[in-house]
Amino acid sequence: MTSSRRVLWGMALMTLAMQIVPITDAIAKLLTANSGLGVAQVAWARLAVGTLFLLPLGASSLPLRSGKRAVWHALRPHWLRGTCWAGASLFFFAAIKDNPLPNALALIFIAPLFVTITAPLLLGEAFSFRCVAASAVGFIGVLIVLRPAADDFSPALSLALVAGLCYGGYIIATRYAQSRSAGGDGHTAFMAMLTAAIISTPLAFLDWQAPTAGDWLLIITMGGLSALGHFTIAKSCKYAGASQVAPFHYTEIIGASTLSWWLFNELPTANTTVGIMLIIAAGIYVSLIQQQENLSH
Repeated sequence: MTSSRRVLWGMALMTLAMQIVPITDAIAKLLTANSGLGVAQVAWARLAVGTLFLLPLGASSLPLRSGKRAVWHALRPHWLRGTCWAGASLFFFAAIKDNPLPNALALIFIAPLFVTITAPLLLGEAFSFRCVAASAVGFIGVLIVLRPAADDFSPALSLALVAGLCYGGYIIATRYAQSRSAGGDGHTAFMAMLTAAIISTPLAFLDWQAPTAGDWLLIITMGGLSALGHFTIAKSCKYAGASQVAPFHYTEIIGASTLSWWLFNELPTANTTVGIMLIIAAGIYVSLIQQQENLSH
């Protein structure tokens, strides 16, 4: 396969993944807002069931026959990733319970901008004034989406911003872990999901509600699609560089808006749409700058 065709495959896979992930978010909203299940319970269920779906691909990642010390050594590079992923899931699900999906998702998109600012400090990556300026524009978009001074300000929506910061931490931790562990696509997704499920387990049972048979069907579907989505993301990065596929991450807003309108009759307001566009434009601009820098090196 030629390099240009590999890049196209990577872009296509990222776009596909970004239409799968919003389905899991919509199911989570159904389970929390409609079925009354706890937010932590649903977040844990998605992680735990997703881990089971990825088990055939990631089982070799755990050296169970070599003893506890070997298992701990295999998990050690991924605890920080798991903590950030668990936090992102928990805060995002809390935000979407009473807020439209696109509004909350827009605040998750602050993650790449957060990485742009913190990576030079935490990972020693190059500092770019253009990226910082783009991050400032993105932050203006965040303020437009949140509208903290408005009469209808929703404090719960700010939890999506916390989720975005957690997801940014996950990206940073993943870059750090990649330099200290090896493995394929299944390994990458499985280890992060497993550690996130372990970390979120105590919270899940603090306010446990017995799911109905219909709830379990939704939970299993949500976990399976979550595993498929994250595996597809990992696969896309095998075909193309992270900066090449990053702009296609924002196609998630299409699926999220469609599902929000179809299932919940929710659409972002005109002001919110402007904020979303600013955040997305800033994120794409940062991705293009990073791609140019990679090509120059």
